[in-house]
Parts: sequence; C-alpha cells; structure tokens
Amino acid sequence: MEKDVLGPYLAPLQAALGYTGGSHTLEDVRKELADGQLQLWPGPRSFILTRLGIHPSGQRVAHVFCMGGVPEELAVMRPVVEAWAKSQGCTRMTALGRRGWERHPLLGNGWSPTMTWFEKEL
Repeated sequence: MEKDVLGPYLAPLQAALGYTGGSHTLEDVRKELADGQLQLWPGPRSFILTRLGIHPSGQRVAHVFCMGGVPEELAVMRPVVEAWAKSQGCTRMTALGRRGWERHPLLGNGWSPTMTWFEKEL
C-alpha cells in the first residue's frame, strides 16, 4: 500500500482548502501532486505546496498554492523553496492568500503584498 504523503498535513491542508470556497478539494491536491502539477515541500510539522507556471511573456513563475503548519518552520523552509524556484528558471514567486498572510514569516524577506483577492458567490 502506498504511503499518503499528505497524511501528517491533512488537518492544516483541509483548513487551508476551506478558504478556497470549494474550488479545490483534497482529492484535487492528491491528483495534482501525482501528476506533477504541484510540488510538496514537507517539514516536520509544516508543508508548502507550489505550482510552476509560465506567463504568456515566457516568464517562469513559482506560485505558493497552499501552506500550513508552524510559522517559524515555514520561514526556515522559504529559502529552500526560493532556491528551487530559481533553479527551475523562475524569475518571480507569487502567493495568494487571506489578509493574515501579510504578517506571515514565510512572506518576509522581500515579499510584499501587491493585491487582495475579492470574491462573490453568484
């Protein structure tokens, strides 16, 4: 039987997915990990999920899709993820999250908010 790599992170992952308004499920994340569309950065008590993208201009971008766990641990993981993004040819990293992320240690050291995402159910 295959080990569930998300096992230790299920509670914080499900909490984070709750902010997506149902646009992403746990099964979506599992499928995208298996397909290589998402990358899992595991820590002892924390995780980061990233996604690589290419803008129409050709600019490669690494996007922090989701994260959870211990803020101080995530802050230590940040340089590793940034170095990996550079090694993939990325010239920018992005993250979209709730307003509380503005104070998050992961987004320190050069990160600045550039937009707030608003949403309305129809």
